Amino acid sequence: MLNIRFFPLEARPYNATLEIFSSSILIGKIALSGAGVILVTDISLDPSEILMKVGETKPLTATITPENATDKTVEWNSDDPNVASIIDGVVTAHKAGTTTITATTSDGGKTADCMVTSISVTGVQDIETPLATIYPNPNNGQFTVVFAEDGANRISIANVSGTILISEIVTGTNCKIDISNYPQGIYFLSIVNGKRKTTVKILMSF
Repeated sequence: MLNIRFFPLEARPYNATLEIFSSSILIGKIALSGAGVILVTDISLDPSEILMKVGETKPLTATITPENATDKTVEWNSDDPNVASIIDGVVTAHKAGTTTITATTSDGGKTADCMVTSISVTGVQDIETPLATIYPNPNNGQFTVVFAEDGANRISIANVSGTILISEIVTGTNCKIDISNYPQGIYFLSIVNGKRKTTVKILMSF
């Protein structure tokens, strides 16, 4: 009768000796080695926070540590799939609101989150007003205001809390605005020329 006994000497990576016995007599040895199972130690998501328009899709990238982990399978979940759902790492925004997307590793249950803010974009496009045209809109925080009339136009930009971020008088036919140093989101650009006033919603999304 042939009996085989396996003695692993190390877990990961491993070196082992396979001893072959026949009727309690050792008749041979075989040296074995391998990488073994490399466990997941961490996971991260890029980006970790995104602003999306309803109907838009954006991919998330999950990075597993270490890079050579044996099982890099990830399970995705959304706290509120009615706001935004996730399938195979791709987020789809369904309605205005916020939700958290969580990636969980099958090995070890390590997690990473991404905060998703979804906004309605009804009426938020290139907007022509009696006082000015703003383009592009949505934008990355840098956009141009083309005034319908020459002269002095007072412009001001406020965030959704009503805090004025920029306020100045501009002369000429156009001006370039840069608010890219502020967080992405919704801002309001007000233009005053004499007794006329126009307020335009600006969507900044990187």
